[in-house]
Amino acid sequence: MADAKGGDSAKDKKAEEEAKAKAEAEAELKREIELEYVQWAKRRRSLERRVGKLRPSKIAALVKVKKKSGVKKTRLTHDLRRSGVNSLVKLEERVVLPRATDVINTALEILRTEGIHELEWLTLDFMDAFKQLLVALNEQKY
Repeated sequence: MADAKGGDSAKDKKAEEEAKAKAEAEAELKREIELEYVQWAKRRRSLERRVGKLRPSKIAALVKVKKKSGVKKTRLTHDLRRSGVNSLVKLEERVVLPRATDVINTALEILRTEGIHELEWLTLDFMDAFKQLLVALNEQKY
Protein backbone atom coordinates (compact mmCIF):
# COMPACT_ATOMS: atom_id res chain seq x y z
CA MET A 1 0.00 0.00 0.00
CA ALA A 2 1.42 3.40 -0.98
CA ASP A 3 1.65 6.18 1.57
CA ALA A 4 0.19 9.66 0.97
CA LYS A 5 3.49 10.85 -0.54
CA GLY A 6 3.62 8.01 -3.05
CA GLY A 7 6.48 6.19 -1.32
CA ASP A 8 5.87 2.78 -2.86
CA SER A 9 5.47 4.17 -6.37
CA ALA A 10 8.79 6.05 -6.02
CA LYS A 11 10.48 2.81 -4.89
CA ASP A 12 8.89 0.92 -7.76
CA LYS A 13 10.05 3.54 -10.26
CA LYS A 14 13.60 3.43 -8.88
CA ALA A 15 13.64 -0.39 -9.02
CA GLU A 16 12.34 -0.25 -12.60
CA GLU A 17 15.05 2.26 -13.61
CA GLU A 18 17.75 0.11 -11.98
CA ALA A 19 16.50 -3.01 -13.77
CA LYS A 20 16.52 -1.14 -17.09
CA ALA A 21 20.06 0.16 -16.48
CA LYS A 22 21.25 -3.34 -15.57
CA ALA A 23 19.73 -4.75 -18.77
CA GLU A 24 21.47 -2.05 -20.84
CA ALA A 25 24.81 -2.79 -19.14
CA GLU A 26 24.40 -6.53 -19.71
CA ALA A 27 23.52 -5.93 -23.38
CA GLU A 28 26.69 -3.84 -23.83
CA LEU A 29 28.80 -6.50 -22.12
CA LYS A 30 27.28 -9.15 -24.40
CA ARG A 31 28.07 -6.98 -27.44
CA GLU A 32 31.69 -6.59 -26.33
CA ILE A 33 32.02 -10.35 -25.81
CA GLU A 34 30.57 -11.03 -29.28
CA LEU A 35 33.03 -8.53 -30.84
CA GLU A 36 35.82 -10.29 -28.88
CA TYR A 37 36.78 -7.12 -26.99
CA VAL A 38 36.26 -9.14 -23.81
CA GLN A 39 37.31 -12.67 -22.99
CA TRP A 40 34.62 -14.46 -21.04
CA ALA A 41 34.56 -17.67 -19.05
CA LYS A 42 32.15 -19.08 -16.50
CA ARG A 43 34.98 -19.65 -14.06
CA ARG A 44 37.79 -17.30 -13.08
CA ARG A 45 40.29 -20.19 -13.05
CA SER A 46 39.82 -20.92 -16.74
CA LEU A 47 40.63 -17.28 -17.62
CA GLU A 48 43.63 -17.29 -15.29
CA ARG A 49 44.97 -20.41 -17.03
CA ARG A 50 44.78 -18.44 -20.27
CA VAL A 51 46.27 -15.10 -19.19
CA GLY A 52 47.68 -15.45 -15.65
CA LYS A 53 46.45 -14.08 -12.32
CA LEU A 54 43.62 -11.60 -12.86
CA ARG A 55 43.11 -8.16 -11.33
CA PRO A 56 39.32 -7.76 -11.19
CA SER A 57 37.99 -4.21 -11.53
CA LYS A 58 34.61 -2.73 -10.77
CA ILE A 59 32.72 -1.88 -13.95
CA ALA A 60 30.21 0.95 -14.35
CA ALA A 61 27.84 1.48 -17.25
CA LEU A 62 27.58 5.07 -18.46
CA VAL A 63 24.52 5.81 -20.58
CA LYS A 64 24.52 8.86 -22.81
CA VAL A 65 21.48 10.01 -24.78
CA LYS A 66 21.95 12.43 -27.67
CA LYS A 67 19.53 15.34 -27.28
CA LYS A 68 18.59 15.79 -30.94
CA SER A 69 18.33 12.18 -32.11
CA GLY A 70 17.53 10.43 -28.84
CA VAL A 71 20.14 7.79 -29.69
CA LYS A 72 21.34 6.04 -26.55
CA LYS A 73 24.92 4.80 -26.14
CA THR A 74 26.11 2.67 -23.26
CA ARG A 75 29.80 2.55 -22.38
CA LEU A 76 31.44 0.28 -19.85
CA THR A 77 34.18 1.84 -17.74
CA HIS A 78 36.58 0.08 -15.41
CA ASP A 79 37.80 1.47 -12.07
CA LEU A 80 41.49 0.76 -12.61
CA ARG A 81 42.59 2.95 -9.71
CA ARG A 82 40.65 0.95 -7.12
CA SER A 83 41.82 -2.40 -8.53
CA GLY A 84 45.45 -1.23 -8.44
CA VAL A 85 46.08 -1.50 -12.19
CA ASN A 86 46.90 2.21 -12.56
CA SER A 87 49.78 1.85 -10.11
CA LEU A 88 51.30 -0.85 -12.35
CA VAL A 89 51.32 1.29 -15.50
CA LYS A 90 54.63 2.81 -16.55
CA LEU A 91 54.30 5.77 -18.92
CA GLU A 92 57.26 6.88 -21.01
CA GLU A 93 55.57 10.20 -21.76
CA ARG A 94 52.31 11.94 -21.06
CA VAL A 95 50.02 12.90 -23.94
CA VAL A 96 48.73 16.44 -23.48
CA LEU A 97 45.75 17.52 -25.54
CA PRO A 98 45.61 21.13 -26.75
CA ARG A 99 43.53 23.60 -24.78
CA ALA A 100 40.58 25.25 -26.50
CA THR A 101 42.44 28.58 -26.49
CA ASP A 102 45.39 26.94 -28.29
CA VAL A 103 43.07 25.69 -31.04
CA ILE A 104 41.40 29.10 -31.42
CA ASN A 105 44.72 30.96 -31.48
CA THR A 106 46.12 28.57 -34.10
CA ALA A 107 42.99 29.00 -36.25
CA LEU A 108 43.24 32.80 -36.00
CA GLU A 109 46.92 32.65 -36.92
CA ILE A 110 46.11 30.53 -40.01
CA LEU A 111 43.40 32.98 -41.08
CA ARG A 112 45.72 35.95 -40.58
CA THR A 113 48.87 34.56 -42.26
CA GLU A 114 47.39 32.46 -45.05
CA GLY A 115 44.89 35.01 -46.34
CA ILE A 116 42.05 32.53 -45.87
CA HIS A 117 38.60 33.84 -45.01
CA GLU A 118 37.03 30.57 -43.91
CA LEU A 119 38.14 27.39 -42.13
CA GLU A 120 36.49 24.00 -42.22
CA TRP A 121 36.39 21.98 -39.01
CA LEU A 122 36.11 18.23 -38.74
CA THR A 123 35.41 16.02 -35.75
CA LEU A 124 35.96 12.27 -35.93
CA ASP A 125 34.53 9.85 -33.40
CA PHE A 126 35.57 6.27 -33.98
CA MET A 127 33.21 3.67 -32.52
CA ASP A 128 35.05 1.51 -29.99
CA ALA A 129 38.38 3.05 -31.07
CA PHE A 130 40.22 2.17 -27.86
CA LYS A 131 39.03 -1.41 -28.01
CA GLN A 132 40.62 -1.85 -31.43
CA LEU A 133 44.08 -1.80 -29.84
CA LEU A 134 45.57 -5.24 -29.38
CA VAL A 135 46.74 -6.06 -25.88
CA ALA A 136 49.76 -8.29 -25.38
CA LEU A 137 48.91 -11.68 -23.87
CA ASN A 138 50.99 -10.97 -20.74
CA GLU A 139 49.00 -7.70 -20.19
CA GLN A 140 45.50 -9.21 -20.59
CA LYS A 141 45.22 -10.15 -16.93
CA TYR A 142 44.84 -6.46 -16.11
